Formats: sequence, C-alpha cells, structure tokens
Amino acid sequence: MTNNIKQSILDLYTSFINSFDGTPTAFANAEPTLNRIFDPSSFLFLTGDGPKDLSWYREFAKSFAESGNAATVTSIESKDYGFQVTIKNTVAGVEIDPITYSATVVDKNGTHKITYFAPTGAFSEDSSVNHNMKNVGKMVRLVDECADKEEESIMFICRMKLFHDKVDEFKYYARQAMADIESNERDTISFDILYDDPFSCHTIELYRNSRAAKQHVLNMQKNQYRNKCISEFAAVNLLEVHGNVAKSLKMLLDEEDYDVVFHTKQVRRALSYGY
Repeated sequence: MTNNIKQSILDLYTSFINSFDGTPTAFANAEPTLNRIFDPSSFLFLTGDGPKDLSWYREFAKSFAESGNAATVTSIESKDYGFQVTIKNTVAGVEIDPITYSATVVDKNGTHKITYFAPTGAFSEDSSVNHNMKNVGKMVRLVDECADKEEESIMFICRMKLFHDKVDEFKYYARQAMADIESNERDTISFDILYDDPFSCHTIELYRNSRAAKQHVLNMQKNQYRNKCISEFAAVNLLEVHGNVAKSLKMLLDEEDYDVVFHTKQVRRALSYGY
C-alpha cells in the first residue's frame, strides 16, 4: 500500500470507532464507514468463541451503540500487513482496559478492505500479551448483558394540558399521529390517549423494549402531527418512564423540552398498581 492509501484506511477506521460516542445516533453515524472499510465476503473478527463474520460484527456494533456504550482510538499505526490499533471501551459504565488489535488490509478490486481483525497476542501463552483476548471477552459479555436489559418492556405515561380553544384541533392531530404510530412502529405494543377532563389528558404507551421506545421518540420528533399537538394545541406537563431504560434512551429523553421522571420498577409491576 502507498502511504496515502495507508493513511486513508487509518483515518477511516479511526473515524468509524470514534463514532461510537454513546449518543443515540452512534450506529447510524458509524454504519456507512463500516460498509466502506470491511470486506463482506471474507472479514473475520477473532473472539474467544472463535472467528466471527461481518454479519455478527455488524449486530455486535449495533448492540454496543444502542446501549449507549462508547469507544475511542488511543493509538493507531501502519504495519506491512495493515495496521495495529489500541481502543479504549466503556461498556455499561465499566472502563475496560485498552485492547490492542492487529488488522489485515488487502486490495479488493482497487479498494482496500479490512479482512481480518484479531486481538494482539491472541494465541500467546504469555499473560502479559494475551490479556487483549480476555478483555475482548469481557467487552462482549458486558454488551450481551446490556442487550438483555434492553429487552425489558418500557412504558411511558405522558401528561398534557390542552389549550382551551384548541381541544378539537388537538384531538384531530393526535388521531393522525396515532395512525402513523400504528402503521410504522411494529414494536409499539399499545398507545392510548385518555381524557381526564375537557382540558387535560394522558397517554399510556407500551413498548417492547428500549430500542422500540427510542425509535418511537425519534419518529415522533419528525412527526408533524405530534409536533403540532404539543406545541400549538397542548403542553406536556410530565413524561413518566417506567422500566429499566437503556442509557441511549435516557440520553435521548433528557434532550426533550419537558420534564421526564424515570421509575425503575418493571412495567408489569407498574401495571399492577393500576396505571
């Protein structure tokens, strides 16, 4: 590889890893570069459970991001075979010791692709070297635990005050927003609006997991009917969130313009109290 090509693949890989910054859009930001730099037909990532293909790695990276975990390249250098890189990972609030990897890069029809990625010293019996493989195992285990947590159901209760002269408009636009939810959100289990009196209401929303709840929030941020409802026809007083939410969902909700209160009891317990 020429020096320019080497630097290009190093820059792209660094950008890819640093995209995992713990924000809700991390994987969406990282995926275009993932598609560009890894070879889909031959890529292998070596773990303690053996080599994994690109499909596995893609799902792992997506799960890593969706749980709000973060990764940063601390050093990267070119090698004859490709490059060597050290990455610091924070998973579920745990800072894992930096992991050093060796990456093989080959020319695929004029485009350089990463085909093999392994923790440095993976096959060594020297504990001062093979700790990289042990830390990969720790990282994968913690990400799996985060994913299991994300499978818990999440419930929203959103309390709103309707503007006195805009009740009919609110009800019309709310019905349109609910139609969009029913059409586009397969993992939204239920979404109901209950009117407490002529000028106040609350929603009871049940989501299959944190990913589904996060997708709903992202969808609604772009939904013209919902945005009219809570800006022109009503005001959100409070959003109650029940369940063990993933970090990325909490971060997303913390950016909203209304008050959010988190209750960590499981949804089935919340329902048993009559919500």
